[in-house]
Amino acid sequence: MWYALRVTPRRAYPSDLTDEEWAILEPLIPAPKPGGRPAKVPRREIVNAILYVLENGIKWRAMPRHAAGVRSRPAPLVHGLPLLPQVAKGRGLGEGSPGPGPA
Repeated sequence: MWYALRVTPRRAYPSDLTDEEWAILEPLIPAPKPGGRPAKVPRREIVNAILYVLENGIKWRAMPRHAAGVRSRPAPLVHGLPLLPQVAKGRGLGEGSPGPGPA
């Protein structure tokens, strides 16, 4: 897939989605509404950032710098991911809070 915005290549994290997982989740994510601004961050990277937080228990404001766009507005994407708990459970992650402290 080609993105209008050039994303700086980064090292893959163990929490990143596999291509197979992304193939399952991608159709469930709502398409951007017409007339809006172009996305600054690919949707797969947003899901990767959410999984990173779930797996590592990091505070939301302590996200890695490359995920800065993800920190600004994750809610619309989260509402479109009904299978995310199953993906997390399949990875051996709990259903509770990612960690202590404010998000």
